[in-house]
Amino acid sequence: MTISRHIIYFGAALLGASTLAGAAIAETRSAAELQHSRVVDTLSVVELEQRMANGDLHAQAELGARYGRGDGVPANLTKSLELLRDAAEKKDPDAAFYLGLIHQTGIGVPKDEARAVLFYETAADQGHPAAQYMLGKMIYQGEGGIQASWESAFTYFWHAADSGYPPAELMLGYAYQMGYGTPRNPKAAAYWYRRNNSRGRNAVAEQNLIKLIANREILWEPGDPGAGGPPPLETIAVDAPPPPKSHKPKSK
Repeated sequence: MTISRHIIYFGAALLGASTLAGAAIAETRSAAELQHSRVVDTLSVVELEQRMANGDLHAQAELGARYGRGDGVPANLTKSLELLRDAAEKKDPDAAFYLGLIHQTGIGVPKDEARAVLFYETAADQGHPAAQYMLGKMIYQGEGGIQASWESAFTYFWHAADSGYPPAELMLGYAYQMGYGTPRNPKAAAYWYRRNNSRGRNAVAEQNLIKLIANREILWEPGDPGAGGPPPLETIAVDAPPPPKSHKPKSK
């Protein structure tokens, strides 16, 4: 699933929930699985139905999402939930992620943050970056009956950012800049802000880079915001820091 597909599951109602967000990944999705998940985004409803008939769970999850938002088919929340629940029971991470969004926002079902955590965790444990991000966000904010903890959330943000999920890259940069859930590390913060900004200029990443540069915590580099003068004689080589030790937060 593409990032835009994640965000617009039921349209604009979910934007607030997904524009900001599992445990250590027990199993990760292979490159082939990720590519296949992207392919189903481009298929017609008829093609998705054909693939679903052949047991394609990614196609089933995508079809469920389309019924949820009325994309190519009349909006039908009952049908959407039926398809997604069945695919999630069969361990499809996209379906579990969508069900997490549904229960977190209360679209079509009673709002239930505790159930949202469980669905996000199911998807996150299978290496679903958006689910890892959303779960991390719920943990640091103390939602779903979980004690607020940046330390626990940091693990999820790390894995999502390491997979290339842009919102998580930004969040990880912020965590390193502020020392939330990890020792403060301006160079690591700059690494993640620059990586995020390389995908397309991001105002938040640029503002935070400017602050780090102005405070002389990092040196300006070509590509950073601001004139900066000529490229500095000394540049700071910033490698991605090692992943944190895995630990699964306990729900109350």
